[in-house]
Amino acid sequence: MDDYLTDEDATSGSEYFPDGESSDDSDNEVLTNIREKLLSQRNNDPMRYSKTPEDAALIDHVTADSEMGNTEVAEDRVFEVKRQTVKKKLFELKEKTSRRRLRNPDQWKRRKAAMAGAKGEEYLSQTGKVVPQKEINSGLLCKEKCRLKCTEKFNLDDRKIILKKYYGLDV
Repeated sequence: MDDYLTDEDATSGSEYFPDGESSDDSDNEVLTNIREKLLSQRNNDPMRYSKTPEDAALIDHVTADSEMGNTEVAEDRVFEVKRQTVKKKLFELKEKTSRRRLRNPDQWKRRKAAMAGAKGEEYLSQTGKVVPQKEINSGLLCKEKCRLKCTEKFNLDDRKIILKKYYGLDV
């Protein structure tokens, strides 16, 4: 029975020596290689920026200074990157062609009636009755004995003007 070793016995003792390269290290190397490729592609991308002759002369001057040991001059310089604009084409939307009847909500009876009612105009109700235009009901007006003195503040002509303005508001 002592001849059989389990995975736990093989890795838990002081006799364990790791291999020269583990799989984790190789994964990290692959990732760093991919990062380096992406960075080099990004730096070599012609669409990223456009060099002008002034930029090229400035870069040559800075590289010459850095070779000579004048790194302070290279740090003080600022490079401007000019981005190229990408033009997009805009296409007009085509009007849908359909064999079906197109809806026209402004011609619906119920909608016409609702709009006329909101404006205070005469309209045909859903049951088919004609609803008259909105008017001031003189039977419901305040009497002379009103404690707020409404008849003195607003005469009948003023009330008609107020009614027209109220129903003339935007719906």
